Amino acid sequence: MNSSRTARRPRSRQRGWTLFLVLVTAIPAGAARAQDWPRALDSALARIDLTRATARFDLDAVAQWGGDRYSNPRFRRVHNDPWLLPQTIRNETRAVSEAGASLFELLRLATLRTGDGVQRGLIDDPVQRYRARVDSSATPLLDALRSLYDEAVVQFLPSQEATLRKESGKLAPGTEALLAAFTWACADWLKWRKLALRKVSSPDAGLRKLLPLRDPGLNGIFRMETEKHDPDSVDDYEFAQLYDFIEAIDLSYIYAGGLDLAATCEFVADSAANLPQLTRGDFVWDTPLGRIAVGDTTADEYSAQKKYLLILDEGGDDTYRTGGGSVNLSYHTGVIIDLWGNDTYVVDSALKVGFGGAVLGAGYVFDLEGDDTYDGGSISLGAGVFGLGGVMDRAGNDHYRGYISSQGAGLYGVGVLADLAGDDTYYGANQIQGFGFVRGCGILFDHSGNDVYTADDSILTFASPQTPEHNASLAQGVGFGLRADYLHGHSLAGGIGYLVDASGDDRYKAGLFAQGCAYWYALGMLSDGGGRDTYDGVWYVQGSGAHFAVGALYDAEGNDIYTATLNMAQGAGHDFTTGLLWDEAGNDTYHAPNLSLGAGNANGIGIFRDDSGADTYDVSAETTLGRANSEAPGSLRFDLSCLGLFLDFGGQDAYPAAIDAARNGAMWSRPAPQENASPFARGIALDRP
Repeated sequence: MNSSRTARRPRSRQRGWTLFLVLVTAIPAGAARAQDWPRALDSALARIDLTRATARFDLDAVAQWGGDRYSNPRFRRVHNDPWLLPQTIRNETRAVSEAGASLFELLRLATLRTGDGVQRGLIDDPVQRYRARVDSSATPLLDALRSLYDEAVVQFLPSQEATLRKESGKLAPGTEALLAAFTWACADWLKWRKLALRKVSSPDAGLRKLLPLRDPGLNGIFRMETEKHDPDSVDDYEFAQLYDFIEAIDLSYIYAGGLDLAATCEFVADSAANLPQLTRGDFVWDTPLGRIAVGDTTADEYSAQKKYLLILDEGGDDTYRTGGGSVNLSYHTGVIIDLWGNDTYVVDSALKVGFGGAVLGAGYVFDLEGDDTYDGGSISLGAGVFGLGGVMDRAGNDHYRGYISSQGAGLYGVGVLADLAGDDTYYGANQIQGFGFVRGCGILFDHSGNDVYTADDSILTFASPQTPEHNASLAQGVGFGLRADYLHGHSLAGGIGYLVDASGDDRYKAGLFAQGCAYWYALGMLSDGGGRDTYDGVWYVQGSGAHFAVGALYDAEGNDIYTATLNMAQGAGHDFTTGLLWDEAGNDTYHAPNLSLGAGNANGIGIFRDDSGADTYDVSAETTLGRANSEAPGSLRFDLSCLGLFLDFGGQDAYPAAIDAARNGAMWSRPAPQENASPFARGIALDRP
């Protein structure tokens, strides 16, 4: 790094927030409002002899299939009562948005969406603990480092004290105190991490065997089965080891220490932004957990040859090739705080985990200003695997690129990516952009700007079992579990995945399993606050899901275009799954496939709700616009409910001519298209102009 000073850092910017027709019934004209939803819902359900109390899953029947180990209470609540979904969507959107200005708050929120969450900061502020230690010490950085070395069981030599005193002379007033607070937080974090791993005799060796980081994602123990699969490719012994390992890791202790560290890092970032200067020359100090480095305002480059615990950079157009994450299983913690500049984050190909990625550790990136480019590889850009990963970018037109497990992904952990301003692009392949796996929660929050979200469906790296011409994306608000009922029977319930975009004209593109989707005892949600948005997907997209799950897409306003090409989309539920698409306002266009627009299949519940606007429905398939498929007579499922519900409030809408029943100002019900259909497979549709 170059220690010469060529520019002064500008002051930090203020952050800103905020076809057989059973019946056709004429409906009185008049503008419908959101508060009409309960009355309209009750009226529609009554036409098919249901109420909100009876139009839900039979939990005793669901229990026959099992496979819900680690199922999440937040998922169970809406799975048990699908009519709570609209209010739940509002509540969760509000919670993410209100926490969005703080990486600590978002990470805490994410842990509380798992079964292992903790309320750090509820009673006392963890940062005040470290500030008090700093204020009470005559040599805070020296004392903090001694604490860290003691916790790492590494001797702090007398000769190191003299070297530290000399090196600290480079620091500008106020910086040493910030480094001391951070270092004390790291020492305590190390204590918490030891508690979390107390039941694992050799966590690093065990994790190396169980988690082949050279090829993460859908390989090895992270292979996620969707429907079809070759059982011979599964190593049952590795699965058994994985189950034991998951049970042995105490994630609550991981979260307790990791959240305290995140809060302290956020305090350091905010405080550093208000200092006139951080350093008079590049400060470096190598600790047992990695190097602490303070850079100036020049264009610095941080090499992947070094292992960094903390990079605190004052400014400039910097290049990061490492840092802000778990470098390997020995150096499990990394933080980057960059105050300003158009920065480039490019992961070195030799690294296994990228920026804001954590494996059995913590990885955080705080970038306060600038148009930045992030190329994080896998397990990056807010991804936690048995740990906490987070990225907070407060300003600029930014570009995010990851491969697998990136951009808000939690797998046995939590991952958060928050971008507060700018026109941004997000690109990846699989398990991205708000993805939650077993015991995990992943959140992507974008506050403002016209953004583009892409889960690549052109390079077939993760060809889907449903259709090999497209990828299984697992992207853009997806919860996902591990199904093994047809293998060895040890299924694991999925986690929670949220993508919340508060405003802007946004574009979403993906293959299968995307855009508010869930699979196997999981919850996935995409919530878009407004703007003229476009959604493009293939199958299991746009408020849908499969196998005991809940998937929802909510769009608050704007003239939006929804396109799905193959199956199960736009408010469709399959196999004891609830799928909901809710568009609150705008003149919208829906290009829909079969099993769409309020469709139930295999005892699923599909709900479509459009609250206002002159909408266009482009669909010609059989099971759509409020219809449900039937199971065959004699099936165990034959006498269990299946429901398709379509509700359109307000506006003169355009319906397909091929479906005679569908028209403005009408209520219609069409029986299941199968012969000898079950009387419990029911569909109902209502249009109020």
